[in-house]
Formats: sequence, structure tokens, C-alpha cells
Amino acid sequence: MKLASKIIIPVLLLVTLLISLAPAGAQPSPTTSAAPQVIVWKGQDSYPPAVPYGPFNADLAGLQSMHKMWSQWLLETTGGRVQIRWSDPGAIFPIGDADKAVAAGTVDIAMSSGLYYRGRFPEGDIEGGGVFFLNDEQLYDLYYNWGLYDALRKLYAEKLNLVYFPVFANSLTGIGVNFDAPNLDSLKGKKIRAVGVQGDWMAALGASPTIIPLGDTYQALKLGTVDGWVAGAALLEANKWNEVTKGWVQNPICTTVPSAIIINQKSFNALPADIRDLIQKTNRYMSFATSTRWGNQNYYARLNAKKKGVKFWEWSEADQQKAIQLAVTNVWPKMRAASPDCAKLMDMVEAQAKAWGLPTAAK
Repeated sequence: MKLASKIIIPVLLLVTLLISLAPAGAQPSPTTSAAPQVIVWKGQDSYPPAVPYGPFNADLAGLQSMHKMWSQWLLETTGGRVQIRWSDPGAIFPIGDADKAVAAGTVDIAMSSGLYYRGRFPEGDIEGGGVFFLNDEQLYDLYYNWGLYDALRKLYAEKLNLVYFPVFANSLTGIGVNFDAPNLDSLKGKKIRAVGVQGDWMAALGASPTIIPLGDTYQALKLGTVDGWVAGAALLEANKWNEVTKGWVQNPICTTVPSAIIINQKSFNALPADIRDLIQKTNRYMSFATSTRWGNQNYYARLNAKKKGVKFWEWSEADQQKAIQLAVTNVWPKMRAASPDCAKLMDMVEAQAKAWGLPTAAK
């Protein structure tokens, strides 16, 4: 016991001395933890960059604003752990090959649309619902309350080896024209830039659908290669199409353009589990947020188009209903017949249309 006391007392005195010599306010050094891994993805957009206009700066203008908002959301909510470096359309691969390029790992992610690769994936035509839609809210309802998202997510994984997240692009999709368009008959024989099922509908209305990249549309309008286009009103401002467009058919609203974030399956699976879970559980809300950002541009462009000489056309109620009925009777059966999976997707479209009191092709 005396030996133990002789050892313990000097040790206590030494500890006390060391504490007294420490600088005032000194704290024990915290245990350092490893910095979180930063994941850098490479991506390509399918939509051309836009010029800033009105209240929309470079990050808020044009269709690219959707991927910028989505990427910024992911960067901030993950604490900087996922960064995406985007390239403009065509910089890495043709926009029509987005599905193949992402699946092959050429890039990790792309902003694209099923309309661009409908030949390989006819189900992509139904991403925009039934050709005509009242608004983005109806499409959101179709995706998340009628089962369209779950069905498309599985089909993208099984047929394309891609992870699929929808981004709703348009709330005011109409027909830009370089001719007088007071009624449905005025479209007959006119060359209209439209892709996928939108082109099928233009054909049903008597127009001649023409497929050209979105970024080439300005020059095509200027040269008369096309007489009009189907897209969101915001492109009148964002892509300066108001310089080469004389009129705008506001009603009927053509469709909500189905845009999507598509991700390489391996890249997605390599993400930490918490980030995968975050994206899967919250993307449905981001989809609506990005569509609202684009919708705001559409409203602004529509309000200001008249000031820049764009004439607005609104068809009679009879012509609007006839145009919608032509979609239902001429286009919907083709969409349904494209594949057994298309038929299942169209069941959802028609079930919602019936519940909403809209025209359907179902007998």
C-alpha cells in the first residue's frame, strides 16, 4: 500500500502540473474523420443552351434550367458529395442515342426524352400521357396515382438498363406557326417540327411532321425548311424563336413533353445507400418543382410574345374538340398497338382520362 501511494501521488502531481501549463481555453484535439467521398458524374443534355431573358438568368432560362435545378438540388442535399459536369447536346453523343450512351457508360447521366428513341423503346411515346393534356398536374397524377411511373421505371430498367426519373417539361405546349392559323384546316400540308407521338398527332391533323434537332429549329424556320413547331411557349424567348415565328396556336394545348433524367445503372448502384434512397424518395417532388420552373418561363414568354409581334390564335371549341378526338381515334390505337407493354400503359392513360371526364378510345 505504501508503494502504491508512492507511485500514484507523483503521477497526480505531474498531471496537475501539465494542466496548469496548458494555454488558457485549450481544448483536447477532436478526433478527425475522413472527408466524405466526392462523386463526380459526366452528363449530357438533349436541349440547347438558352439566352437569358426577362427575369430568367443563365441558370433559370431554357430547358437546361431543369437539369441545372436538379443537379443543384442533389449537390446541396448531399452536402456536395455528388457533382455533375454537364455537356451541351451532341458534344459527346447524338441526342438520339442518349439511351445507348448512358447504358454503355459513355456518360453517367443524361437529360433526355423517350420520344428520341421511340424505335427502340415505343413505350417512351407514352411518357407524355395521351398526346393532349390539360396541364402538368394531370400528368403528375397519371404518374404517381395511376401507376405510370412505376411501370415506366421497370421498363427502363428491364429494356434499356437505365434508372429513370421523369421531369415534366411543359405546361403550355402549343404550335408555333409562320402562317395564319385561325382554325384546324390551316395546318393541312404545313411542315411542322414535331417528334415522336407529337408528330403522329400533327399528321392526324393534316400537317406534315418534320423531325429536326431542337437546336436547328431557329435556322429551319428562318430558311423555310419548316413552317412551324410543337414545343413550349418559352422557346419563343429562350431560343429567340420569336424572331422567326409569326404566330402561336394557344389552344388546344398539344401535350406535356416527356423529359427525363436517365442514369447508368452501375453509376446509380455505386452511390452510397443514403443518396440512392434520397433520390428515389424525393425525385417526384423535384419533378414538379422543375416543371414549375419551366412553366414560369412559358407563362412569361406567352405574356410578352404579343409585344414582339407574335399573333395568338385560339381555335373554336369545335376545332379543339375535333383535334383532341383525332388524337384519341387515330393516335391512341397506334400507341396501344406498339407493344404489349404499351397496351398496359395505355390502360392507365385511358382509365385516368375516363375518371377525369376526358375523351377516351375505350369502347
